Amino acid sequence: MNESQPLRPIQAFIKAGNLLHRRLWLLLLPIGLDIVIWFSPRVAPGTGLLVFTDGLSAEEQGLLSFVQQWNILSAVLGLWVPSLGVAVTGDGSGTIVEVESLGQLSLILAVLLAVSLVYGSAFLALNAAAVQETALTWDLFALRVMRLARRLAGLAAIIVALIFVPLIITSVASALIPPLGLLLSFVLLALLFWIGFHAFFIVSSVALARQGLLRVIRLSLRLVHGNLWSFAAFFLIYWVMILLTGLLWNGLLELQILGIGRMLAIVGNAYIGTRMTLTAFFYIWSRILIFRGESSPAQT
Repeated sequence: MNESQPLRPIQAFIKAGNLLHRRLWLLLLPIGLDIVIWFSPRVAPGTGLLVFTDGLSAEEQGLLSFVQQWNILSAVLGLWVPSLGVAVTGDGSGTIVEVESLGQLSLILAVLLAVSLVYGSAFLALNAAAVQETALTWDLFALRVMRLARRLAGLAAIIVALIFVPLIITSVASALIPPLGLLLSFVLLALLFWIGFHAFFIVSSVALARQGLLRVIRLSLRLVHGNLWSFAAFFLIYWVMILLTGLLWNGLLELQILGIGRMLAIVGNAYIGTRMTLTAFFYIWSRILIFRGESSPAQT
């Protein structure tokens, strides 16, 4: 990892594969998560929570129907760990827990978010330690998980704050001046993409660089803007790989023979998701090392 040149995406992908094949136990957390989601009840919005449905247009009814199919459990727990995602709602005969009030929703989200942060931090910390070739004791591992969970929570709060105000402005404008609201909707979409693009690299940087959250955010922004096209290409390659393999997992889920299709999809998704996570870590870590070497007199 001490090369003078940063890793290219294909080099990072190869190194990630070699590392993962030596440490297949890294797959246990994503596999375990999807198995828990598989056998857990589906948590879905109930009719009591969706009391505003009267008078909706056909398009809004379609969006509402999509939301009602969500599994809140998998949507939240899969925020930081490769998961089959919200489309997997469990077997049709499984139990469905309907959320009927904002109070219930708030309580469920609070519990799931806490679990998601700790579980996701454990997954990211293990992958970061593997990339950095760091030996972890149980005490050090627990310390890193707790620190990383706090930083991820802070990052999530910043992202929500950046989205909330423009969302409110767009909603008010849409109600008062529809043409202006439409224009602001496009601006909001562009903002969401900009935030998602940078947050993708910031999460990896937070796991790799054990510094304060704001310092890591500045570091990540400098790395991305210093070579924007390279990072944009990596971002595109990453998500094309995830989306294309997602089509394969959806096909396997159609195999209803003793759950074999679902199990194959779970293992395959865990392998690709973990390998792509390691790829992103290798790609970013090589640039962090070079950045520190060039900017730190002590290291030069």
